[in-house]
Amino acid sequence: MATESDIWEIERAFWLDGVNAYHAYAHAAAIMVFPDPSGILVGPEILRGLELAPRWSHVAFEGQTSTTTDETLVLAYRALAEREGEAPYRALCCSTYAREGHRWALIAHQQTPVQPGS
Repeated sequence: MATESDIWEIERAFWLDGVNAYHAYAHAAAIMVFPDPSGILVGPEILRGLELAPRWSHVAFEGQTSTTTDETLVLAYRALAEREGEAPYRALCCSTYAREGHRWALIAHQQTPVQPGS
């Protein structure tokens, strides 16, 4: 079973690797909530969204916190992400991982954009 440190690296992979991370670490019943225009994505919609979105070139996490039970692991943090030609993106994020056999699989992810300095 992955350690909490490993899960933070998996979380980073979702930002930077997109589709590859989805195939490796997403739960089949995953739900993701992004700011519009993406909105609420489930199942194949998540994969399509990841395929169409340009990848982030860098992401930093701040204020990282987590909680774990026998069956779930929840990460919460502030993200600062950058991609070429765009203003930095800041968001409050929460990801929930469910125990799936001997691994943790991302079952829910949500982002709330914030203004600089918030």
